[in-house]
Amino acid sequence: MTWIVYALLVALFSALRGVSSKKSLRSLDEYVVSWFAFFFSGVYILISFLFIDFPVLGENFWSVLFLDCLLSATAAVLSTKSLLSDMSVSVPMMAFTPLFMLLTSYLMLGEIPSGSGFIGVIFIVFGSYFLNIKKRKDGWTKPFKVLTKEEGPRLMLAAALIWSITANLDKIALQNSSPIFFAMAENILIATFIFPFAYTRMRKQQKEIRKEKTHLAMVGILGTLMVVFQMLAIQDTLVVYVVAIKRLGILISIILGGVIFGEKEIKQKLMGGVIMVIGVLFITIL
Repeated sequence: MTWIVYALLVALFSALRGVSSKKSLRSLDEYVVSWFAFFFSGVYILISFLFIDFPVLGENFWSVLFLDCLLSATAAVLSTKSLLSDMSVSVPMMAFTPLFMLLTSYLMLGEIPSGSGFIGVIFIVFGSYFLNIKKRKDGWTKPFKVLTKEEGPRLMLAAALIWSITANLDKIALQNSSPIFFAMAENILIATFIFPFAYTRMRKQQKEIRKEKTHLAMVGILGTLMVVFQMLAIQDTLVVYVVAIKRLGILISIILGGVIFGEKEIKQKLMGGVIMVIGVLFITIL
């Protein structure tokens, strides 16, 4: 059961990466932070790739990877910018990815969701309502309206929708390569797509980059550790189990948002996060 430990570490590193990204955003914009995240991760993984054999690539690999990374670069910038709002509200929106995948996986891969998947949808929607349950006094729909009106949750929801598409592209790309090679190529290509937007900003923000260099380096290191331990976990169990446990990072992010950034109403948000994670488990495992 070592894979469970690896998957839990992925959840922890995911949450800590969000903290480092949010701290970097105090001085830098989302394009610069996103570029550093994927560039450093790609380089770190490239070093490990030097010690393994080059895989046999399927004929669809490069075309799928190109589309995958173009969409992922967009989602990366959106999700990073969402951290300017409270982590404890924005990050839980990641739980909507498996919900959206019920549709995208059917359209792209022909995968038909089970009955438990629809139960999971109810849990995720109900849990998102609990994130802002105190707003109910202004009307029973107010907790939902807050999620669509506040920029952070709205941007993360958009990223979650994109990830529901790229998750299926990831699956196709992995079938045509190896996990380590795919992770390296994906990170480097995403960084390449973001670079034109980040370059001019980096030239203007040299002082800020030096100021935040520790947090930027941590974003890359934590991103690399996420990939490495996720690959280790996947070797011993099904991908779907690893991804489900990875979503526990939502709960860790809510707690860290309160402890590190002083975000409010953490108990109610944690309750909503727990309900949403249960929904994810229904969709991905049960």
